[in-house]
Amino acid sequence: MSRADPCADHCSVYALSTDDPDYQGHCDHEHNIVCDRCDNYRNAVVDLQMSLSSPTVIYSGSDLKEEIIHDVDSALSKFYEWKAHILRAALQDSAKRDIIDNLSPRQVLLIMDWAIQLSRNPA
Repeated sequence: MSRADPCADHCSVYALSTDDPDYQGHCDHEHNIVCDRCDNYRNAVVDLQMSLSSPTVIYSGSDLKEEIIHDVDSALSKFYEWKAHILRAALQDSAKRDIIDNLSPRQVLLIMDWAIQLSRNPA
């Protein structure tokens, strides 16, 4: 994973870009490599979607087919969101490590995480 990886899924600029112009990054390199793991995942998704729409698959009702296709599409969407979350977390950790490594003896890194909940022990 890097900002200039030739695999689109590993390029942080490309992988974290969205359709929203405010959140689009532009790469100055080509994405001309596909790693086996990324390709295997894409092939599995295509195979699953083709299987669901195959005429050889018999559903007990049209509602069931629509429900299964909706569930798969929803799961794929959540998977892509999770994948982006993992990439963002890795980049944040890397940036934090860079900052810590470059602190002078008179500097401190203060992290304020509002999600942390304090437990008070009654004394």
